[in-house]
Amino acid sequence: MSGRLGPRIISADDTTVPADLPAAPAILAVDQGGTGLDTSTSTGVPYLYGGSWVIDGAYIRVNDFTSTAIQAAIDALPATGGDVLLPAGTYDCTAQINIGDGTTTTASTRRGVRLIGIAPPVYGADTLSYPASPVVLSWSGDVSGTMMAVAGPLRGFECHNIQFDGAGSADYGLIIQSVGNAKLSCVTFTGCTAISLYTTCVSATTAGFSTNTDVLLADNIVVYVPSVAAAYGIYLTGHADGSASTCYATFTNTRIYLDGTEITYGVLLQVADACRFDNLLVYGTNNVAGTYGVVFDYSVHTSFPTQCLFVGPDVGWEIPAASQWMNSGSPAASINPNTILGLAQGNGGAYPTDVANLECGLPLTRSEWVAYTDRGTAVGATTIVTPYLSYLWRATYYLAMTAAGTGGTVTLTLGWTDTVGLKTASSSALDATDATAYAQGEVIILNAATTTIQYAVSFGGVTGSPTFDLRVRLERLS
Repeated sequence: MSGRLGPRIISADDTTVPADLPAAPAILAVDQGGTGLDTSTSTGVPYLYGGSWVIDGAYIRVNDFTSTAIQAAIDALPATGGDVLLPAGTYDCTAQINIGDGTTTTASTRRGVRLIGIAPPVYGADTLSYPASPVVLSWSGDVSGTMMAVAGPLRGFECHNIQFDGAGSADYGLIIQSVGNAKLSCVTFTGCTAISLYTTCVSATTAGFSTNTDVLLADNIVVYVPSVAAAYGIYLTGHADGSASTCYATFTNTRIYLDGTEITYGVLLQVADACRFDNLLVYGTNNVAGTYGVVFDYSVHTSFPTQCLFVGPDVGWEIPAASQWMNSGSPAASINPNTILGLAQGNGGAYPTDVANLECGLPLTRSEWVAYTDRGTAVGATTIVTPYLSYLWRATYYLAMTAAGTGGTVTLTLGWTDTVGLKTASSSALDATDATAYAQGEVIILNAATTTIQYAVSFGGVTGSPTFDLRVRLERLS
């Protein structure tokens, strides 16, 4: 059997260990502080430790639906880590679950913990709702508590197929501090009143070694931000002195829902660099003024965030255009910019126009080039494109005679409709008797939504058999 996870259908009440999960380090020799293992049976029944968890092959399986049981299972792992399997159910979380024992000056003595829910979350018919997870950690501890914290510096942590439900009481869902080579997949956050997923770092200056939170791979993360003022979905930062940052974190297929009428935030990048979001979608609610999609926060350190990349983001769903992308604080003048490529605009997304230290993947060249070679007849009004939305365009043209006639002129005209009405722009009229005549230029166009951009080539009093070449290219600037 290879280490790759294969397809497997698991029912919501399944508590068996998936046979096709990759093997973890052997943990059968765990010292349980004198509790001992129950060897009273030899029928293959998993050995029992105090009733809250069991050894099941190469995995520790939690046997009680509480945070205490989860913590006990984590603590039973060797220092090099292993897998803790969570059967389907709702776990009563009365206290913070802790992984790792790193401090501001010392690295964690423990690492390599993998928390694995028995099955991935399931989406219902309403894709705007968060998915139902068979494994739910539900907070019932102190108000403003933290559900789970990973205390590095350490290397190696994973969390899969789990929902963190703050129940409108926990401040934080998952805190990751100075952790490298971490993986999150199919993780859902609900009801966390401050920050659902928070990455940070201790100072490398104090520790004397690298303390970045780096090489985090997160896939299919869903965050449901409650209607609580100043609640954040994903918050990536490092240490305020800039010696350690959240860097080289990659998020793929991330969905964030901003609920209610309070001012909330989808993603905030602070002391972060070289992080990447592929296919980020942020849903707002009712275009609440001050609801923010993505914030680049330079207020802690003016050199961060930097070199972060968003590919194919859609943050325009009921979020005002002015707050889809924004700055907090001012960046230093010499840092590398952040970048947006392939912004989705069908749901109201807009390229930002006044965000510092941000580059957009513009201009975008249309594939519908106009190209004629040695054409000998006029061209009637012809549509190049009919944009779905209103955009700013640059039309670049080159018109040149290739053979002379005996009289007349040849002229290119571009036409479009803006919010006021029909507009046209024309090249200079080429002398059809001059085989070397040409015209070139650029025209800036602002089209109204769903109206055409067209071109035409007219012959004025042409005699003989003149021919021309024509190229027209459209580039979208907004």
